[in-house]
Amino acid sequence: MRTNSYVFTADVNSVFDMMQIETLRSSIKSVNAMAKETDRINDYRYQSGYDTDCTVAPKYRVSLMPRGPRRAAALADGRSKYAYDSCLPIRHAETIDVYIHERR
Repeated sequence: MRTNSYVFTADVNSVFDMMQIETLRSSIKSVNAMAKETDRINDYRYQSGYDTDCTVAPKYRVSLMPRGPRRAAALADGRSKYAYDSCLPIRHAETIDVYIHERR
């Protein structure tokens, strides 16, 4: 494995996998909302002199990387056979790799 951010691979034809992606996205949204509120409270405490350091809570994002035949998809869209070499549109994906990255 090349990265620690990888979570799972989802099949686009599986309803269960698509529900897992939606559940993951909503969970990360809730975590980020709590982190934002924690940052707001910590900033107030720091500005008021209650704390000596103002730490920032980590926030996350979900990345979806489509996987599948790129050349056939590009030709089907009337594009050059190399058009989707760097990124494949999700509508042409057979599987989707799901990653969670920490925002900076």
